Amino acid sequence: MPGNVRYVAILNVPRPDGLRRIRVETPAEPDFTSVPDSELVPSFNSFLRDRTRKVIGSQPVEEQHGIVTNRSRVGYGTVDLIGVAFDSSDRVVGISQTFIGELLVAEPREFTLQWPEPAVATERVIVIPTTNIFNRANIIGPRGDPSRLRE
Repeated sequence: MPGNVRYVAILNVPRPDGLRRIRVETPAEPDFTSVPDSELVPSFNSFLRDRTRKVIGSQPVEEQHGIVTNRSRVGYGTVDLIGVAFDSSDRVVGISQTFIGELLVAEPREFTLQWPEPAVATERVIVIPTTNIFNRANIIGPRGDPSRLRE
């Protein structure tokens, strides 16, 4: 979507010497898909809580807890959450992905992200909630009778 920021990271892959930038080219005639309705544009708030160290088997992992709230005007069948952890030099040190099923309007939901414990300390984590608005089956309309809300 226009204006949407997507982080791309590949861990433990050597970077070719001299690589300073990557160019992404769009086709001459891109196949744009119109957003079905402005009310369907997703809007989420995410709040990060505690980050802890945990051992699973013999593997130490970092675990980030948080809450995501659906600020949209409709609910969604599935919301994907992508977490990216950075060190103090803004280098990516961890990536995780999870999902939340059926997130209704104004509903807060807790989530947990995990990644292998990095060699350097994690300074900050960003969470990117996203959902597929082009799949009509993913859109959950209002439930109940809105005219009876004040009864």
